[in-house]
Amino acid sequence: MTKLLLIDDDQAVRETLVMKLSGDYAVVAVDSRDAALPVLDAEPDVILMDRIMPGLGIEQFMDRVRERCPKANVVLMSGTHDTAETSRLGIRHFVAKFLDFPRLTQTLMNAML
Repeated sequence: MTKLLLIDDDQAVRETLVMKLSGDYAVVAVDSRDAALPVLDAEPDVILMDRIMPGLGIEQFMDRVRERCPKANVVLMSGTHDTAETSRLGIRHFVAKFLDFPRLTQTLMNAML
């Protein structure tokens, strides 16, 4: 089963996504990029994360992802999409918040191709 690391500081978002995605993915959900660092050792296949959160910055987190699980596909969730930022960070997949669930599942599937 595909391992998905979900990172979002909003508890309601995490709970909803875990409920929706658990049938198709082995989901580990955490509330910050700081809390996600130890989970990177499990080498998730997909990392689905919110763009704006307190704590560890997205640039530093992506450095750790490239070091510790370079094969992981990252999907960024945000209210706005900055193509230059995602490109600079090496993130190829984006889904708008708030989520159109069928589009999210399609984006996750595309991330695995």
